[in-house]
Amino acid sequence: MLTIIEIGNMVAEVLLGMNWQTFCSGEHESFLISDDPVIAHVIDSQTNRVHLRMGVGSPGVNVWFPLCRNICLRIVKGEESGYVEWFPLVSGT
Repeated sequence: MLTIIEIGNMVAEVLLGMNWQTFCSGEHESFLISDDPVIAHVIDSQTNRVHLRMGVGSPGVNVWFPLCRNICLRIVKGEESGYVEWFPLVSGT
């Protein structure tokens, strides 16, 4: 039990040292929510591939945590903290 608490404290320290952004979607867009909603991934800039289920201490990690269907928390290093409005991508014709 003590080990679980110690690991939780270590993860909390890493997350608290990162920048936090709140994303709000429009009324026609929703974030996916589930019983396991947190996604941590790294994008490989050389191959443009996404690596899922990465640890929060991994270099370049993005942690996404949907709080409800239209509000999502993103935790990342190197980007400004704050509030962002989510706009869906619109493909040109």
